[in-house]
Amino acid sequence: CQPRMTSKQEQGQMEQRSSEPADDVDRVVLHVTDPVEAKPSHRDPDAARRDELRLAGSSFLAKALEAKQQGKDPFDLQQESSATSKKNIATEADEELRAFGRLFKWVQPYLLGAAFILGSAVSPVLVKDSLYSMQAPAVLLFLHFLAVVGLLSVAAHYNLVKLDQLTAQGLKGCLVSGSLGALQMLCVFSCLLHSSVNIVLCWTLCGGQLVPVVVYYLQTRKQPSQNLRILMVISVGAAALEFVLDRDKVWVGLLMMALWMGLKAAECGWTYLKADPQAGGRVADYRLLGALRELSEEEDQLTPPNRLFLHHAVPAVPVLLLGFLALEGREIVHHELSVPAVTTMLLACSAYTISRGSQLLLERKLQPHTMGRLRAAATIVTIFLFFLQEIQTISWVAVMCTVVSCGAALLAAERQPK
Repeated sequence: CQPRMTSKQEQGQMEQRSSEPADDVDRVVLHVTDPVEAKPSHRDPDAARRDELRLAGSSFLAKALEAKQQGKDPFDLQQESSATSKKNIATEADEELRAFGRLFKWVQPYLLGAAFILGSAVSPVLVKDSLYSMQAPAVLLFLHFLAVVGLLSVAAHYNLVKLDQLTAQGLKGCLVSGSLGALQMLCVFSCLLHSSVNIVLCWTLCGGQLVPVVVYYLQTRKQPSQNLRILMVISVGAAALEFVLDRDKVWVGLLMMALWMGLKAAECGWTYLKADPQAGGRVADYRLLGALRELSEEEDQLTPPNRLFLHHAVPAVPVLLLGFLALEGREIVHHELSVPAVTTMLLACSAYTISRGSQLLLERKLQPHTMGRLRAAATIVTIFLFFLQEIQTISWVAVMCTVVSCGAALLAAERQPK
């Protein structure tokens, strides 16, 4: 039996315990409380280091348990480092892609403009060269239509353009304008078969501005401005002089250009009928008015990609049948095509496809006057390329007449009445 301590002895022991360091108390608190909330003692460096090691161990154990639950090796130290490195690489790649996207968005209009100028300039020259080896303009036009349809289909598959589902209303809406456009292109291809590129450029640009002026005058009885009339006289006179001086011409080509101008007049008339179905009170038949309004509304509902697709898809087979009726199939059978001839035809189709595709994308971003300037640049490049190709036989005076006629027609296009 131990002797019982007096009250003075007990008070002395309590004072001795209170004067001892608080390491044991802190250690107990650290064991009891949450290790994240525990505050290391600033008095003892060893105790602070033990607390840091304890926190690191608990953090590692928590990560290991989480990795174990996800089915990973909890003690694989390379997984975290590889994941971090992959994340850093992905972040750097995303930044590079964003920078490239901003740069491409800035240069995209310039690239499309260059593609439009190049395609529009090279296309007539390549078509002329293709018709040297295969005198079948309708078959060649069918290949051009097929190339554009294929390009739009591929672009729609990759969500570059949006093509709506074909409907009977859409087919009816593109019937008039698509047929007139296809026949105009067939006349141009036939003229290229029998005449030079300069003749086609002069009469398509000059006639493309003269016909709307005449139709506008017949519709409204308003005379165009004096500047417009002067420009049209210069353009027509230079085109006529070029036709006289050009050595590569046949009268069949002039007939095709006259037919083209008639179709252009029909297209302008259809444009005015869309705006005014009554034609200033000249059309009084209600059935005809209803049909005109219906065709006009259905054509206006077509989006630009759908309109371009239908204008090349709908008349493709009729153009091919028309070529077979003109005995172009016999021309293909009797004249075996060589590799350079096929290459030239493929390049011609590619140039036309690039021109129409870039035009479709540019018309949504550029103003009409800017597109007119791009067409003017393409015309200048076409004249230059054809001059280089026929430099030994072409007449310099004819080339100058072509430049004057096309330039006056392009200036007249900016002064056309709206």
